[in-house]
Formats: sequence, C-alpha cells, structure tokens
Amino acid sequence: MMRDPGSVTALVTTVCLVACGPPGSPSEPLTARDRASIDAVRRSFVEAELAGDWRRQANLFRADGALLESQGPGVVGRAAIRAGLEEFRTTADSFALRSLELAGNGALAVDRGRYALRVPRDGSPVRDSGWYLMVLTRDRTGWRIAALTHHSDREAVPPPSAPLPGG
Repeated sequence: MMRDPGSVTALVTTVCLVACGPPGSPSEPLTARDRASIDAVRRSFVEAELAGDWRRQANLFRADGALLESQGPGVVGRAAIRAGLEEFRTTADSFALRSLELAGNGALAVDRGRYALRVPRDGSPVRDSGWYLMVLTRDRTGWRIAALTHHSDREAVPPPSAPLPGG
C-alpha cells in the first residue's frame, strides 16, 4: 500500500523514463561494464555513508540530481544535497545496499533494492531497513545518480495533532 501520493508520482516517472528513455539514448541493454560501473557507484555510496564523507557521497549525484528522502522534503542539486547531508546526517556504523534488480539501457539505469542501516543515537542504536530506488544516467564521465529515494519498513511517526478550533 502506498502511503504517499509522491511515491506514486516517482514510480510512474521512473517507469516512463525506463520505458521511453531520454531523447537520443542508445537502445542497447546494459553491458557487463555498465553493471560493474553502477556497482562501483553503489559501493562508493555505502563507503561514503560509513565514513561520513558527505562531499564524496554528494559527488556521486549529477549536478542536478535529486535526493528524495521518505521523511522530509526532496533536495535537488549536488550542492544542496551535500549541504543537507552535512546538516542532518549522522554517520551510520552499519550500512548496506543490496540490489535486487538493475535494468536500463546504455544511458539510463534503474537500481531497485533493499537497504539496512544502524545509526548510534543516545547510547542505543537505531536500526532501519527498507527499499531504495536509484535512477542513474551515464555521461562522458561515467554513471551518476540522477535521483535516489528510499522508503523505510518502519511505520511513519504521525505528526502531532493540532488542537481543534474552539476546543
């Protein structure tokens, strides 16, 4: 069950991108070299997360890339992504991405998988796991993240209720 209408929009957009491809994109499937390069991007993302190296992690995104957090506003642009990571992220002491499906063509790829992480917080680690969807594009420098979103398996914390008028 989708909890957020934005999730539906993201899913439809991703399906359209994969089905139609960007104008002028090659129609050949991903090669073994493409897959290895995308695996390297995923590994670098995990390594940067574990090191708390937000500059390195942001540099994995395109200049106009988007980080679409499940519990917050989306952030667009490499500089804004870096600033957001530096302000809000806590370095995880355990983090893993496990790709379940990688599809695409010579210029566009979608990586769908699972994530698991543990973040130290107030002496009691917070554990989380869920789904991620990473859209990547290839340019002359290699594969970069165009958009990344994730959705936790944990129940969302409902916002506090506002008092009713006159109540």
